[in-house]
Amino acid sequence: MKKFLLSLAGLAAALAAQGQGFPKHAFRAALELGLPPAVTVQAELRLSDQMTAVGKYSTILTYGYSDALGSGGSVSYQPSAELRWYYNVDRRIAKGKSVEGFSGNYLSVEPAVRAGVTFFGKNPDTDSYAPDFSLYLSYGLQRRLGRLGYMGFTAGAGPAIYDGDLGGTARVVFQIGLQW
Repeated sequence: MKKFLLSLAGLAAALAAQGQGFPKHAFRAALELGLPPAVTVQAELRLSDQMTAVGKYSTILTYGYSDALGSGGSVSYQPSAELRWYYNVDRRIAKGKSVEGFSGNYLSVEPAVRAGVTFFGKNPDTDSYAPDFSLYLSYGLQRRLGRLGYMGFTAGAGPAIYDGDLGGTARVVFQIGLQW
């Protein structure tokens, strides 16, 4: 009888873990606390058990000041598409941790284009720190906070084009926002 109950409990746990998985999609609005800061709107779509596609639109703020020129800044607009591989989904489920709301650690590739820049202030020569084109290779993690909240961390680097010149770019970003 004891063996039967243990087998039944094991089967129930396996079925419960198998039923747990990523949702089909999620929408987010977030504040990205990095250099420079940004406000981002995202849509994430599950492609398979461990792969997702994320469409993003970011508004990036830069600001500067000099005694000679005064203050000024720019707002850059950057659409991007990211492919994420959540490599630890099965391990999180086996440990009884949630993967709800795309919670997990991931590796990603993200091409991004600067769609436009608006300059403001007394110093119109303030340059945008957002590249014209970039290809980020990143590591990230994302966790659900309560029913509608989420937080994320991303660190990445890759090639970039600034005003026609090839260079490199890096980013470290902490995100906090709403997800539904």
